[in-house]
Amino acid sequence: MKKILKSFTVGLSVVMGMGFAVACNPESNSPQAQASSYVGIDVNPSLSLVLDQENKVLSVVAENEDAQVLLYEESIVGLDVNKAIEKIADLSVELGYLNESNYGVNVTVEGNANEAQIQASVEASFEKAAENENFTLNFTADGNFSTLRELKAVNEEFNLNLTLGEFELIANAQSVDPTLTVSMAAELSTEDLLKIIEEKSAEIKPYATSAYEHAKATAVYVYQNAKASLIDKLWAIPYVNVLKYPNMTGILYNLYSDSARSLAMALDGVELIIETKENTEVSQSVIDGIALKLELDETEKQAYLAKITVDGKVTVASLEGYLNAYFKNLNATQKQELQATMDEIMADVQAVVNEIETAIDAEIEKEFGEITTDMEGFVPETLQSLGASYLTEFNKVMTEIQESTEGKEPLEVAYSALEKLEEKKATAYATMREELKEEDLASVESNVQRVNEQLLALEKTLNDAITKAENEAKAYFSNLKQARLANNQ
Repeated sequence: MKKILKSFTVGLSVVMGMGFAVACNPESNSPQAQASSYVGIDVNPSLSLVLDQENKVLSVVAENEDAQVLLYEESIVGLDVNKAIEKIADLSVELGYLNESNYGVNVTVEGNANEAQIQASVEASFEKAAENENFTLNFTADGNFSTLRELKAVNEEFNLNLTLGEFELIANAQSVDPTLTVSMAAELSTEDLLKIIEEKSAEIKPYATSAYEHAKATAVYVYQNAKASLIDKLWAIPYVNVLKYPNMTGILYNLYSDSARSLAMALDGVELIIETKENTEVSQSVIDGIALKLELDETEKQAYLAKITVDGKVTVASLEGYLNAYFKNLNATQKQELQATMDEIMADVQAVVNEIETAIDAEIEKEFGEITTDMEGFVPETLQSLGASYLTEFNKVMTEIQESTEGKEPLEVAYSALEKLEEKKATAYATMREELKEEDLASVESNVQRVNEQLLALEKTLNDAITKAENEAKAYFSNLKQARLANNQ
């Protein structure tokens, strides 16, 4: 159950938002270690390992919530790949993820690792872990239902010919770097993608749920908005004297700063739009049609309906969770016999996904249309006639943001605009420090220090909010893990 950003539209086979792609990575494994290989293991849980040249684990990416539960408070990074696989296999059985209805294990290898050796290690480790269980494991290397559906859709949309391994690698890179598009990723080498995963994964907390990410983003925004609204204005004060400082850099600095904060918050809001749409219910006709194509009898259909219904409804994520297990459990002969059926069902699910993605795109365009209007209000009318180069560049960025609501890749343009705003903000800040006269610079810095001291209470509120969100996320995963252990005893 991976997530691929087609033109920055999120693939909806995944129930999680951006915060649910979670990685574990220490500050450094060894100074010479370089990312060399990728190993994807899908039980469900679904996770992936980045290995160095000596097949030691550099980073681990949990691709769904089950993988987060499995990895919670576990140490995988730094282990030899065989030891890491043994631990993942033991945890998969111990936590009850491998059972009578879910006994398929899919493995994907990309890069320099020996695929045959990795496959053999997975089979030996999982068979040993499940030797006392009353089911027989089924090992595959051709991907699960949802991954194959997304691979087919991406190859068709972008006229690509990605292999399963290449696609999974791109999806993992996107999970830790949401600014990366399919088009951009397809131009990168395996080594480049592995490096992105290794480096970006260090920034992601192992307990990061969507609730945690949104709570943190909101707390940071409230703090930064309150603080910056005071401090940024201090830098604008000397520029009230236009004769002394005709470039108005301090005021333009405020424009970039206000715009960047608003756009960053809007991007976080888009995740909420995506997650809301991801929970859109699948129609009964689609549900019944899939049951018919699978030729389920009445007893099997009732079991199917029970498994795909989560919190009283059926979503693409819950439906594909069932289909992933169903097709992954098949042996090679069975899968070949049902290939045509799987293709038909894949087309049915893709049609539902297309409808949801169209709705998401419309919501995103609406969201950025509104934020663009708000950002235009940041420019005072008194500045419109100045013709300063900085203002011209600001308006150019605004134009790009406006155009993002008209194209097929609104988020790509938005991230690009945010990057440009941050660059312009940094440039303006450096310019202010160079062009302000010594007495004015000293006055601003003195006022900034005084405001910072007065905002200690607000900073405590920020830290308390982040700590609260962190504790809640940790408790969430701890409770889930303990419940699975108790239920599997």
